[in-house]
Amino acid sequence: MGITVGILVGAIFEPLIALLVLFRVVLPCKKMSPFFRWFSIIILIILALRPLIFALIGEDISYPKLSPFFIEFTGTLFCSIVVFTFFVLARDIVVLFSKLWGKFSSRKSLSFSLGANFIIPTLAIAVILSFYGNYNAHLMPIVTEYTVESKHLPSSFDGLRIAYIADIHAWHGRRRAFVQSVVDITNEQKCQLVLLGGDYLDGSVEDMGDALLPLKDLHSKYGTFAVPGNHEYYFGYAEWKKFFEEKLNIPVLINQHKFIEGYNGQIIFITGISDKFAKKIGEEVPDVRRAMPVFGYHVFNILLSHRPGNAKENNKLGIDLQLSGHTHGGNVCYASDLIAYFNNGFVSGRYDLSNMTLIVSRGAGYWQGFAERLLEPAEIVVVTLRCKK
Repeated sequence: MGITVGILVGAIFEPLIALLVLFRVVLPCKKMSPFFRWFSIIILIILALRPLIFALIGEDISYPKLSPFFIEFTGTLFCSIVVFTFFVLARDIVVLFSKLWGKFSSRKSLSFSLGANFIIPTLAIAVILSFYGNYNAHLMPIVTEYTVESKHLPSSFDGLRIAYIADIHAWHGRRRAFVQSVVDITNEQKCQLVLLGGDYLDGSVEDMGDALLPLKDLHSKYGTFAVPGNHEYYFGYAEWKKFFEEKLNIPVLINQHKFIEGYNGQIIFITGISDKFAKKIGEEVPDVRRAMPVFGYHVFNILLSHRPGNAKENNKLGIDLQLSGHTHGGNVCYASDLIAYFNNGFVSGRYDLSNMTLIVSRGAGYWQGFAERLLEPAEIVVVTLRCKK
């Protein structure tokens, strides 16, 4: 599969955070009891070595075939440590600025020790937030509705309802029953078109193919169309594309377009592109211009692009509606701005650009490497198209 962001985060970031807490908090704290000190050291060592344990026992850091409970429990503990580390760093910054302020004024600088009175409540808050976030991650996706108006929309598609599902992330801890629930919720919306936005799985066809079979049961007048996400390229892209098209009867659009036809021969286009990770494994890289239909007049065009970061470029190309995912809405509210920064300012919800509308789904599932959702619930997006008068 090669080196991925998830592997780098796990192999570098987790040990660094654990070591920071160890040398900044645990070892310097003189009033900590010997039992609690050694207990903290053992927990931090386990968390620091978690990526190595995954690699040695689970075969793959990004897709460890270990107990789902162990994966999520240790992941939630690590998330608690990350939140606690932010509290510690925030405290250090406040104290530093207070001391600097005290040197240039007559006011006494602020001072509060990094002792039990600080550690216990902040660690408790961090643990509660993280386990609550893990609980939220397991909830079924909500339905989020949008209405998009366009002067390019043919009258026969006025009122067309589109279901958009991204980032299901089925894995060995969340298999067929979850995917079936997503399908059931989607079918309840009675949409005329279903579009899938990538990252359906974490695993090979052999391991996870059965989990996605419920996608065959998605019902709509105009059918279902899909594009790959980056995770499809991690786990045997060619096999997954074949599985989608031959077992699920769902076309996978790789720099291609399809059209659906209403009455009087009126049509709209669905254009799909690959994910940029394709370049790393020698597959076809995303190319919106190549994927789009060529006409002498404007035809309403929906673009499926797993990542939202290309939206500003696509805004100039005659796209009317872009549907994306990938970001998970940042997973937790305090990370949304950071995730938006790495995706050209797009993280979740609706963005009305000058020539098109971008809708970024928070995703229907969660990646098992970060099973957290805090104020960023999983969702299935439903878009109703309307003719602009």
